[in-house]
Amino acid sequence: MPTRKPSAYAPGGETQLEASSRELQTLGPLLKAPITKLSLDGWARGSAQRNDLLADTIWGTIRWAKSLGGPLAPTLAQAFRIEHAHHQLIKEIRPTGIRYIDLVAPHSEPSKWDGPEDDSFFRVSFMAEAVEGQETRISVRFADHIGWEARMHVLGRSYLDIEPAERRFAKPKSRLVLEPFEVVAKPYSRVPG
Repeated sequence: MPTRKPSAYAPGGETQLEASSRELQTLGPLLKAPITKLSLDGWARGSAQRNDLLADTIWGTIRWAKSLGGPLAPTLAQAFRIEHAHHQLIKEIRPTGIRYIDLVAPHSEPSKWDGPEDDSFFRVSFMAEAVEGQETRISVRFADHIGWEARMHVLGRSYLDIEPAERRFAKPKSRLVLEPFEVVAKPYSRVPG
């Protein structure tokens, strides 16, 4: 019969995976409210394991006024493509000397889900793991082939855009909550003529 390594167990005899799973289940209700650094810090204070689970994470929100309508998709989250990448500086040693190469390293799309809504806003929330590198970036754009409900009385001669299109930042020392990305209506530019 195989024996278990004591280091693989949390106090009380459960495995680290079981303990992590149990702690993450208590995070669920928190994610049904707008994500703030204060709310995440409060949850993490519950145990050292919770703090470890949130270490090196990046949290964000995409929000827009309900008056702008919504995506024609099964979930709000499907209407967005979130890109996560970091810059990596590579040192290459060559016979002629040292050369530094700035490499953009893409990552898989962050976890995303329909966030909380209130009387004024729809929200999509997301989370990614921070990575080593000189600079990290999170970009948000509309997903391909997802239409939006047309609210002509609100939009008039305008189109929807996301501001800012991306955020750049250094790797955080612990968890980081980004300022929201906003879906906004912008007027079409007039072409002189």
